[in-house]
Amino acid sequence: MVVLVIGESLRPDHLGLYGYARETTPRLGALEGLVVFEDVTAPSPVTQTSVAAMMTGAEPETVAEHPEGSWVALAREAGYATAWISNQDRTDGTETALLAEDAEHVVYTSHSWSASAQHDEDVLPEVDRVLARRDGPLALVVHLMGSHDDYSLRYPERFERFGPSTAPPPGREDLDPRERALVDHYDNTALYTDWVVAEVVERVEATGAPAAVVFVSDHGENLFDTPARLRGHGVPGTTPYEVSVPLLAWLSPAMRVARPEVATALARNARQPVAAADLFDAFGHLLGTDWRGVRPERSVFSERYAPRPRRVLTPTGEVVPVEAL
Repeated sequence: MVVLVIGESLRPDHLGLYGYARETTPRLGALEGLVVFEDVTAPSPVTQTSVAAMMTGAEPETVAEHPEGSWVALAREAGYATAWISNQDRTDGTETALLAEDAEHVVYTSHSWSASAQHDEDVLPEVDRVLARRDGPLALVVHLMGSHDDYSLRYPERFERFGPSTAPPPGREDLDPRERALVDHYDNTALYTDWVVAEVVERVEATGAPAAVVFVSDHGENLFDTPARLRGHGVPGTTPYEVSVPLLAWLSPAMRVARPEVATALARNARQPVAAADLFDAFGHLLGTDWRGVRPERSVFSERYAPRPRRVLTPTGEVVPVEAL
């Protein structure tokens, strides 16, 4: 079983797993065997093109042209049951909507960007249903609303841990009261995403099947880090904060026994620079198919993985090396 959970607008430097002083990842941090990738770059600071590149392996120059041939389609052709569960609203004709159709089973749990009642935990009953129906190999994508603006709408009240009564974000004495409130809300979304992803892992582990769960954010977010006090993503003048993303991988005990070489490769590659667009090859390799197009040198699950130059497609259509941002 292979599961990809796609987060939204989440920065690694706001996660406890990456050294953030606020404990925003207590559940994931307690997972045995979780692999944390240290240096990962999203292909774009915009959801549609970034997710399309991760799913299809398209290069920055062509990813905006509605690329076809996702790793989910590859899994389906190889005999996997396939499912796509999304808590983002469906917009027909967009890259993510088209990619979702590669799966046999597609469910949208949200129909509005602003609906405060449709939190990401709404995907969990759908995950339960997909797992209950599983009869053989399964490829599952879970797309979260995560940390998308409006941050205050993205988590239920019980996850409002950071606010005026708590210590300010460490090292952010530059924040004025309005900015501080927004960063507090953002950190609460990170805490909530930690819980949701851990719940997915827990459900997968309970099946006892050989399984891999991968979490990656589509892109990052500006949080008043620059002299221009930018907030959000996908704006002119792409910053490193918009394309630095967390990448986490967890293997079930059964998977570690069945594919020990994958566990070894993950531990080795976690310290290497990674282009998130290469997740297409990573999943193609992990599926264990005999498709000749899989490039193991681009798969973090392979001992043959070799880093390559990372490039970013900006909202203005430029393709730039990540080092130039």
